[in-house]
Amino acid sequence: MAEGTRTPGRREGVPPGARRPLAHGTHRAPPRRVRRSAAMSDAAAALGVDHLSPENPLAEAEVVTPHIPNGPGTRHLISDAEFARMKPGAVLVDTARGGVIDATALVRALDAGCLGGAGLEVLPEECLIRSEAQIFRSDPLLDSERLRGLLEGRALLHFPDVVVTPHNAYYTEGALRRIRETTLGNVEVFARRGSRNLVSYSGTPA
Repeated sequence: MAEGTRTPGRREGVPPGARRPLAHGTHRAPPRRVRRSAAMSDAAAALGVDHLSPENPLAEAEVVTPHIPNGPGTRHLISDAEFARMKPGAVLVDTARGGVIDATALVRALDAGCLGGAGLEVLPEECLIRSEAQIFRSDPLLDSERLRGLLEGRALLHFPDVVVTPHNAYYTEGALRRIRETTLGNVEVFARRGSRNLVSYSGTPA
Protein backbone atom coordinates (compact mmCIF):
# COMPACT_ATOMS: atom_id res chain seq x y z
CA MET A 1 0.00 0.00 0.00
CA ALA A 2 1.68 3.16 -1.18
CA GLU A 3 -0.27 5.57 1.01
CA GLY A 4 -1.32 5.15 4.61
CA THR A 5 -4.80 5.85 5.94
CA ARG A 6 -5.75 7.45 9.23
CA THR A 7 -7.41 5.30 11.89
CA PRO A 8 -9.97 7.82 13.32
CA GLY A 9 -13.42 7.37 11.83
CA ARG A 10 -12.72 3.97 10.34
CA ARG A 11 -14.74 0.93 11.36
CA GLU A 12 -12.81 -1.79 13.09
CA GLY A 13 -14.26 -5.29 13.38
CA VAL A 14 -13.13 -7.71 16.05
CA PRO A 15 -14.19 -11.32 15.30
CA PRO A 16 -16.28 -13.20 17.90
CA GLY A 17 -14.15 -14.44 20.77
CA ALA A 18 -11.42 -11.89 20.20
CA ARG A 19 -10.10 -9.50 22.81
CA ARG A 20 -9.40 -5.90 21.83
CA PRO A 21 -9.22 -2.62 23.76
CA LEU A 22 -11.32 0.26 22.49
CA ALA A 23 -9.39 2.62 20.23
CA HIS A 24 -10.06 6.34 20.02
CA GLY A 25 -11.98 7.46 16.97
CA THR A 26 -12.90 3.99 15.75
CA HIS A 27 -16.09 1.97 15.52
CA ARG A 28 -15.91 -1.42 17.15
CA ALA A 29 -17.84 -4.58 16.40
CA PRO A 30 -17.93 -6.41 19.74
CA PRO A 31 -17.63 -10.19 20.12
CA ARG A 32 -21.02 -11.88 20.13
CA ARG A 33 -20.39 -13.64 23.41
CA VAL A 34 -19.92 -10.35 25.29
CA ARG A 35 -23.03 -8.63 26.61
CA ARG A 36 -22.51 -4.90 26.46
CA SER A 37 -23.28 -3.16 29.74
CA ALA A 38 -24.30 0.46 30.26
CA ALA A 39 -20.83 1.14 31.70
CA MET A 40 -19.21 -0.26 28.55
CA SER A 41 -21.44 1.89 26.36
CA ASP A 42 -20.65 4.99 28.43
CA ALA A 43 -16.92 4.30 28.24
CA ALA A 44 -17.14 3.79 24.48
CA ALA A 45 -19.06 7.04 24.05
CA ALA A 46 -16.47 8.92 26.11
CA LEU A 47 -13.75 7.65 23.75
CA GLY A 48 -15.71 8.56 20.64
CA VAL A 49 -16.37 4.90 19.81
CA ASP A 50 -19.64 3.42 18.64
CA HIS A 51 -20.52 -0.25 18.22
CA LEU A 52 -21.30 -2.00 14.98
CA SER A 53 -24.01 -4.58 14.62
CA PRO A 54 -22.98 -7.83 16.36
CA GLU A 55 -25.00 -9.83 13.83
CA ASN A 56 -22.66 -9.20 10.92
CA PRO A 57 -19.71 -7.00 11.90
CA LEU A 58 -17.55 -8.23 9.02
CA ALA A 59 -19.92 -6.64 6.49
CA GLU A 60 -19.60 -3.23 8.16
CA ALA A 61 -16.00 -3.10 9.33
CA GLU A 62 -13.36 -1.34 7.25
CA VAL A 63 -10.57 -2.90 9.31
CA VAL A 64 -10.83 -6.45 10.67
CA THR A 65 -8.33 -7.47 13.34
CA PRO A 66 -8.35 -10.62 15.50
CA HIS A 67 -6.67 -10.50 18.92
CA ILE A 68 -6.76 -14.06 20.21
CA PRO A 69 -4.33 -16.91 20.88
CA ASN A 70 -3.87 -19.67 18.33
CA GLY A 71 -5.36 -22.99 19.35
CA PRO A 72 -7.70 -25.77 18.20
CA GLY A 73 -10.74 -23.52 18.61
CA THR A 74 -9.29 -20.50 16.83
CA ARG A 75 -7.19 -21.97 14.03
CA HIS A 76 -8.29 -20.49 10.69
CA LEU A 77 -10.91 -18.40 12.47
CA ILE A 78 -10.93 -16.18 9.38
CA SER A 79 -11.19 -18.21 6.18
CA ASP A 80 -13.03 -18.13 2.84
CA ALA A 81 -16.50 -17.66 4.35
CA GLU A 82 -15.36 -14.73 6.50
CA PHE A 83 -13.52 -13.04 3.63
CA ALA A 84 -16.66 -13.39 1.49
CA ARG A 85 -18.68 -11.51 4.13
CA MET A 86 -16.20 -8.66 4.48
CA LYS A 87 -16.91 -5.23 3.11
CA PRO A 88 -15.26 -4.75 -0.31
CA GLY A 89 -11.96 -2.95 0.14
CA ALA A 90 -11.69 -3.85 3.83
CA VAL A 91 -8.23 -4.28 5.34
CA LEU A 92 -7.17 -7.25 7.45
CA VAL A 93 -4.67 -6.61 10.25
CA ASP A 94 -3.23 -9.62 12.10
CA THR A 95 -0.95 -9.00 15.06
CA ALA A 96 -2.09 -12.13 16.90
CA ARG A 97 -0.88 -15.46 15.51
CA GLY A 98 -0.38 -16.67 11.95
CA GLY A 99 -2.59 -19.73 12.43
CA VAL A 100 -5.66 -17.62 13.23
CA ILE A 101 -5.88 -16.62 9.55
CA ASP A 102 -6.33 -19.18 6.79
CA ALA A 103 -3.42 -17.95 4.68
CA THR A 104 -4.55 -19.84 1.56
CA ALA A 105 -7.94 -18.15 1.78
CA LEU A 106 -6.22 -14.80 2.32
CA VAL A 107 -4.11 -15.31 -0.81
CA ARG A 108 -7.30 -16.09 -2.76
CA ALA A 109 -9.10 -13.00 -1.41
CA LEU A 110 -6.17 -10.73 -2.23
CA ASP A 111 -5.72 -12.24 -5.68
CA ALA A 112 -9.44 -11.71 -6.42
CA GLY A 113 -9.25 -8.07 -5.30
CA CYS A 114 -11.82 -8.58 -2.53
CA LEU A 115 -9.64 -6.91 0.11
CA GLY A 116 -8.06 -3.49 0.13
CA GLY A 117 -4.95 -5.01 1.62
CA ALA A 118 -3.51 -6.70 4.67
CA GLY A 119 -1.11 -5.79 7.44
CA LEU A 120 0.56 -8.87 8.89
CA GLU A 121 2.76 -8.92 11.96
CA VAL A 122 2.68 -12.72 11.94
CA LEU A 123 2.74 -15.40 9.24
CA PRO A 124 2.07 -19.14 9.18
CA GLU A 125 5.28 -21.07 9.81
CA GLU A 126 7.18 -17.78 9.96
CA CYS A 127 10.07 -19.45 11.74
CA LEU A 128 10.64 -21.52 8.58
CA ILE A 129 10.85 -18.61 6.14
CA ARG A 130 14.38 -18.95 4.86
CA SER A 131 16.25 -19.66 1.67
CA GLU A 132 15.28 -22.67 -0.41
CA ALA A 133 18.77 -24.12 0.05
CA GLN A 134 18.35 -24.12 3.83
CA ILE A 135 14.99 -25.88 3.52
CA PHE A 136 16.42 -28.73 1.48
CA ARG A 137 19.39 -29.09 3.81
CA SER A 138 17.04 -29.77 6.74
CA ASP A 139 16.78 -33.34 7.93
CA PRO A 140 14.14 -34.60 7.80
CA LEU A 141 12.45 -32.51 5.12
CA LEU A 142 9.35 -30.57 6.14
CA ASP A 143 6.06 -32.44 6.20
CA SER A 144 3.39 -31.38 3.71
CA GLU A 145 1.41 -29.22 6.16
CA ARG A 146 4.42 -27.20 7.31
CA LEU A 147 5.68 -26.88 3.75
CA ARG A 148 2.27 -25.54 2.71
CA GLY A 149 2.40 -22.97 5.51
CA LEU A 150 5.86 -21.91 4.39
CA LEU A 151 4.70 -21.45 0.79
CA GLU A 152 1.68 -19.44 1.94
CA GLY A 153 3.91 -17.08 3.88
CA ARG A 154 6.29 -16.61 0.98
CA ALA A 155 3.36 -15.92 -1.38
CA LEU A 156 2.01 -13.22 0.93
CA LEU A 157 5.40 -11.50 1.02
CA HIS A 158 5.10 -10.73 -2.70
CA PHE A 159 1.67 -9.05 -2.75
CA PRO A 160 2.03 -5.28 -3.32
CA ASP A 161 -0.99 -4.55 -1.10
CA VAL A 162 0.35 -6.55 1.85
CA VAL A 163 2.62 -5.04 4.50
CA VAL A 164 4.56 -7.57 6.57
CA THR A 165 6.48 -6.64 9.71
CA PRO A 166 8.99 -8.98 11.38
CA HIS A 167 6.96 -9.87 14.49
CA ASN A 168 8.22 -6.83 16.38
CA ALA A 169 5.13 -4.64 16.82
CA TYR A 170 5.64 -4.77 20.58
CA TYR A 171 9.03 -3.06 20.23
CA THR A 172 8.24 0.40 21.55
CA GLU A 173 9.89 2.62 24.13
CA GLY A 174 6.99 2.12 26.53
CA ALA A 175 6.98 -1.67 26.12
CA LEU A 176 10.72 -1.93 26.72
CA ARG A 177 10.40 0.24 29.82
CA ARG A 178 7.65 -2.02 31.20
CA ILE A 179 9.76 -5.11 30.47
CA ARG A 180 12.70 -3.65 32.40
CA GLU A 181 10.52 -2.55 35.32
CA THR A 182 8.70 -5.88 35.50
CA THR A 183 11.90 -7.91 35.29
CA LEU A 184 13.65 -5.88 37.99
CA GLY A 185 10.55 -6.04 40.18
CA ASN A 186 10.38 -9.82 39.80
CA VAL A 187 14.05 -10.17 40.78
CA GLU A 188 13.59 -7.94 43.84
CA VAL A 189 10.57 -9.93 45.03
CA PHE A 190 12.39 -13.23 44.41
CA ALA A 191 15.40 -11.96 46.40
CA ARG A 192 13.01 -11.47 49.33
CA ARG A 193 11.91 -15.11 48.87
CA GLY A 194 8.61 -14.03 47.40
CA SER A 195 7.03 -14.49 43.99
CA ARG A 196 4.83 -12.57 41.58
CA ASN A 197 3.76 -12.70 37.94
CA LEU A 198 3.79 -16.49 38.02
CA VAL A 199 2.93 -18.18 34.73
CA SER A 200 1.42 -21.66 34.50
CA TYR A 201 1.60 -23.55 31.21
CA SER A 202 -1.47 -25.55 30.23
CA GLY A 203 -0.02 -27.03 27.06
CA THR A 204 -2.31 -24.99 24.79
CA PRO A 205 -0.49 -23.13 21.99
CA ALA A 206 -0.25 -19.38 22.61
